[in-house]
Amino acid sequence: MKKTLWLAALLLLAFTIAACEDESEAALEVDPATLQESYDLETFEYESIELIYTENGEEERITLEPDLLVSRVPEESGSHLAVAEYEGERVNFLITFE
Repeated sequence: MKKTLWLAALLLLAFTIAACEDESEAALEVDPATLQESYDLETFEYESIELIYTENGEEERITLEPDLLVSRVPEESGSHLAVAEYEGERVNFLITFE
């Protein structure tokens, strides 16, 4: 009986560890070196901003394009919240136009 319980506990532990290893850690962030405090409204290009997507310890740099934005950023003076999405991950950041 003790051997059966011990074996069952060992199998449960093995399945739990295997299940945890299948999950991937992913994150999306804005490269702070590419984000300016403010932008000239007339010359701003989304492509000047880069995102960093990290999954399982590996980084991928993505150039921000308008189609990665969840909603349109108003093209008017002031600070605006931008939300970008890539591979199911989202990042929020401010864009300020002068």
